[in-house]
Amino acid sequence: MKAISGHNKSLAAIDSSLELSIYRFMLFAMFIGLCATVIRLFFTIRFGSPNPMPLDGSALGTSLQAGLILVLWRHPKRLHAVVAILYVYLTVGISLKLAYLLFWDDSALFSEFLWMIPWLSVSFVLSFLLFSRRTATYLSVAVVGVWIAISALFVGLYIDTEQGKQAFLMLSQTYLSQFLLIVFLALYAKLRGLYMGSRESTLQMEQIAKTDFLLGIANRRSIQAELAREINISAQTHVPLCVILMDLDEFKQINDTYGHDHGDTLLVEVTSSVLDVVKSPCLFGRWGGDEFLIVAPGLGSGEAKRLAENVREALEQREFHVGGATASFGVAEFRIGEDIHSLLRRADEALYQSKSSGRNRAEIAN
Repeated sequence: MKAISGHNKSLAAIDSSLELSIYRFMLFAMFIGLCATVIRLFFTIRFGSPNPMPLDGSALGTSLQAGLILVLWRHPKRLHAVVAILYVYLTVGISLKLAYLLFWDDSALFSEFLWMIPWLSVSFVLSFLLFSRRTATYLSVAVVGVWIAISALFVGLYIDTEQGKQAFLMLSQTYLSQFLLIVFLALYAKLRGLYMGSRESTLQMEQIAKTDFLLGIANRRSIQAELAREINISAQTHVPLCVILMDLDEFKQINDTYGHDHGDTLLVEVTSSVLDVVKSPCLFGRWGGDEFLIVAPGLGSGEAKRLAENVREALEQREFHVGGATASFGVAEFRIGEDIHSLLRRADEALYQSKSSGRNRAEIAN
């Protein structure tokens, strides 16, 4: 069956669309990051030290980023694993590098620090992509806390020197800006969560409005809207379109004999049987009471009648909880120029002919 009978597909689209957006963002961001690292590596070798590894690990970073981009490109489903690896690499790598610069190569602290801060910010963004808002906030604050502890140790040792004072001013301003970034990301994550919850609720309400509560298939309003859409397509493309109006035989007698609860159970069983036969692109919905409508795009009247016969035989051969149950069918093929009311009227006339001819049969409208 098409999505009209699927209860969760619209809701699943929320997660899939968000996942796709994150995937595209990560692929683009990692590519830009790789380009920046390659440029950095080039200038380090060309104008700086012949051995760039102690300075910023650019060679290692280039290899890792290239490998992760390749994995993400070939295997999009590994998005979360790639993000997790990148997050760990950034948070651990830049923390170790900060300690290296402060205590072993402080001459390069100011120039290198400007290169590290953007990557620290990226690690915060990654944490909010990986974890819940609360967990991501705690982890980000913890990372900044580690940086503050390392920096405080350095400043405490060299506070009397000019370099120590400059480091204190630079580091304090940097950490304040990072805390503001964390607050912004936390607020954004909360707002995004509220939006996603609201959107999911809206889609659920839309799904409920389109679905028959008892049977879980399209209700009359929904199936009629789909029929109108298919009529427009058929009118433009001249592709055949048929409707099959189906009505259970002697359903009132079943209700009177067994009660309405048993009648409802029978409707559920009938729906299950029909769905075993009617497949996409055909649509199946409840028209009202014990009447159902099948919309069959791409089928002529002969093919649609065979489909109706297949459904009729499936019902005839099945043992229901109330014994046997059969149905009658009226088939009508859309004619270019007629409206939805004319098409349904002809299907209803064919259904009446089936009933008048002894029930448990399918008739094609004139």
